[in-house]
Amino acid sequence: MKNIKEIFKKIVQIDSVSGEEKLMRDFIIYLLKNKKNYFYKVDKVGNLFIKNNKKNNKPLLFCAHLDTVEPGRKIKPQIKNGYFVSDGQTILGADNKAFVAVLIDILINQKIEKNIEIVFSVREETGGGIEFFPFRWLKSNKGIIFDNANPIGGIVLRSPKIINFYISFFGRSSHASLPKDGINSLIPMIKFIKNLPIGIYKKNTTINIGIINSGSAINTIPEKTVIKGEIRSYNENNFQVIKNKIIKKISLIKKNFLGKVELVFDGYCPGYNFQEKDFFVQEIKQIIIKNKIKPYFLNHSGISDANILNQKGIKTIVLSDGVIDPHTTREKIKVEDLYKLKELTIDFMSNL
Repeated sequence: MKNIKEIFKKIVQIDSVSGEEKLMRDFIIYLLKNKKNYFYKVDKVGNLFIKNNKKNNKPLLFCAHLDTVEPGRKIKPQIKNGYFVSDGQTILGADNKAFVAVLIDILINQKIEKNIEIVFSVREETGGGIEFFPFRWLKSNKGIIFDNANPIGGIVLRSPKIINFYISFFGRSSHASLPKDGINSLIPMIKFIKNLPIGIYKKNTTINIGIINSGSAINTIPEKTVIKGEIRSYNENNFQVIKNKIIKKISLIKKNFLGKVELVFDGYCPGYNFQEKDFFVQEIKQIIIKNKIKPYFLNHSGISDANILNQKGIKTIVLSDGVIDPHTTREKIKVEDLYKLKELTIDFMSNL
């Protein structure tokens, strides 16, 4: 594989949907076998850690995730009008294999004089990957991730705190003609949703209920009702207000409901906030400008491995990667953008 085009085309054809990244990880390890300047090891959940043997400076971390979403099997990449695309039956996998390809190209084809660390993570799309990485392995206190689907040049300043909630209401079933013999689990669910600020709570906070399951038959009082939702916020105070509101409403329902209610919070993801004037942010901005790319700031984003890395004390900035329509069969990326990502990454490795 002589260039990044060949590398990208090769790796998107290696199936690596979330939880099934072994073939992709083994391929990278195979490429490193004859590279004496690099050391690697794999943690208990499959995250691949790589570092070089330079000891002349504090290392800089680069992180890319190996997994893709479905439909992500038997991808057939092709180039149309200057873009890499799939055949329309699957995703392309540029999220996040565009950056994976960049890092592979640099590892096998470039000579890096400064100290770097790389984590190829697993299960970024589903959770259960970087969260379990042994962070004692890392010496870096700063990191960079290209994993934001916007034109190259974007610098992500914020990512929200997120937590999922699961509420189960247990009643007692009976025939619909005998409602007094049953305990209708729908009633407390309706009381819970009433006056709950679903949608936008305040400017930077949302609450959503995405799944409601209830009952087993049209003529049967529903014995069990389950709702699943999330709180998402860039503001710590608003986040806690909504969480406490849910806890309080459930507590009141429990006092007046003859059945049983269970509330579980799960899947917490920490958020982060950077200022434009942050020194690391400004360093990144200047390198983007140096590469003749117009920088811009993004104040809203999804979540990524950076959320966990920042929580662990590694200041990690997410940058846009030029991917278009990720997670869809329309996903694509400009071939020239792969080269831009590579040049930017080499510049970061050399000058940060």
